[in-house]
Amino acid sequence: MAAATVLARRRLVEPGTLRFGVAPHVLCIGVGMGIGSVAGSLIVLVIGAAACAALISQHRPGPPSGWFVKDAHAQRIAGITIPSGWRAGLLVMGLTAAGVLLWQLLDDSGSAIIWLVVGTFVAIAISRPVTKLERHTRLNHHASAAVVLAVFAVILVIVTLSGLDDGARATTTLTERLPDVVRDLEDTRFIGSFLRDRNASVWIDDQMTDLPERLDTVRPEEWLPTVGARLIDLFWIMVFATALLIDGPRLLRGAEQRVPARHRRQYARITGAIGTALAGYAAGSALVAGINATVVFSIAVALGVGMAPILATWAFLWNFVPQIGGFMGGLPLVLFAIVAGPLRGLFAALFYIVYQFIENHVIQPAVIGAAIDVAPWGTLVAALIGAAAAGVIGAVVLTPLVGVIRVVRRQLASDDFPGTTVKLQ
Repeated sequence: MAAATVLARRRLVEPGTLRFGVAPHVLCIGVGMGIGSVAGSLIVLVIGAAACAALISQHRPGPPSGWFVKDAHAQRIAGITIPSGWRAGLLVMGLTAAGVLLWQLLDDSGSAIIWLVVGTFVAIAISRPVTKLERHTRLNHHASAAVVLAVFAVILVIVTLSGLDDGARATTTLTERLPDVVRDLEDTRFIGSFLRDRNASVWIDDQMTDLPERLDTVRPEEWLPTVGARLIDLFWIMVFATALLIDGPRLLRGAEQRVPARHRRQYARITGAIGTALAGYAAGSALVAGINATVVFSIAVALGVGMAPILATWAFLWNFVPQIGGFMGGLPLVLFAIVAGPLRGLFAALFYIVYQFIENHVIQPAVIGAAIDVAPWGTLVAALIGAAAAGVIGAVVLTPLVGVIRVVRRQLASDDFPGTTVKLQ
C-alpha cells in the first residue's frame, strides 16, 4: 500500500504540483509566525506559494489594459514619467497608502526580519565548510550540510554539559569569595582609598547576602517571557539558517534564471562578489572568534579558573560584536580570575589585553580585511547605528552590510564589469 501511494504521488500528483522547496516553505511559515502567529503563517504561506507560482510560470499575464498613460496625460521630470491631473492625485494617494501599509508591515514583522537577516548570515558562514566538505568527499550538498550541522550540534551539547557542573561551582565560589577579594583590594595602593571611601566591601557583602532572598522573591512571570522570547528567536534563526543552507544554491540558480538575459552577467558578477565577501567575512570572523575563545580557554586553564568551556563560548559569541565584543568577551574571565586570586586576575587581564592588541592590529586586518574593507570609523558608526536600531544583533549585522555596499560600488566602477565601456586614452 505504501509503495502504491508513493508511486501514485510521483506520477499523478507531483507533475502537476508546485515544487515550493524547503527554504521558501520555512521562510513563509517563520515570517508569518513573526507577523501574526499561526494565522499569519497560513496567509504568508499562501501568498508565498502564489508568488512562486507566478515567478516560475511560463504564462504570466502582462500589464492590464490602461496600465500605461498616454503622453498627453503625463510629463517627464528628470527622466521619470509622471501622470498629470487627477491621475497624479490618485498616484500620490496610492503611494501614500502603500507606504503606510509597508511601514506597518515592517513594524509588525521586525522580529521576522531579524530572524531572516541573522539566519542568512549564519547560513553563509556555515556554507564555506559545507562546500569544502562537498568538494573533498563524495557527499552531495545535503549530506555535507547535515554532517556540518551535526558536528556543530555535538560541540554545543558537549560545551553545555561540561559547563553545568563548573558553572554551579564557580558561581558559588564567586558569591562566597567576592567580598573577601574586595576587602583585599581596599588595602592596595592605587584603588584602596577609592574603595574604602565608598564602603565597597560592605556593599558587596550586603548584596551577596541578599542575593538568595532576591532570587526567591523573583516571580517566574517576570522573567519567563523574556527568556522565552530569546529562545524563540534562537530557534527561528537556526531554522532559517538550516533551510537556507540546504536550499540556498537552488534558490540562487532559480533567481538567476528569472533575470533577463541581457542583465544576467551583471547579476552573476554582483551576486558572486557579494557572496564571496560575506562568506569571507563570516568565515574570517568565525576564525578570529575561535582564536579568541582558544586564548580565553588557555588562560582559564593555566590560571586554574573554573568554567573554562563556558568562558570560551562566551568570548566566542561576543567576538562577533564590533567594538565592544572584545571587552565583553574577556570581562567574565578577568572577574572569575580575580575571585580565584588578585594576582591571577592581574595576569588574566594582562594576557587578555595583550592578545586583544594583537587581534585588533594584526589578526583581524589580515583575516577579515581582505574580504570587506571597512575603515575603523566606519565600523564604529555601523555598530552604533545597528545597535540603536536592533540592539546587539543590529551591530553584528550592519557592519558586513556596509562592506557589501563598498564591494558592489567597487564592482560597478571596475573597468571589466560586464557592459562597461572603457574609454581609450
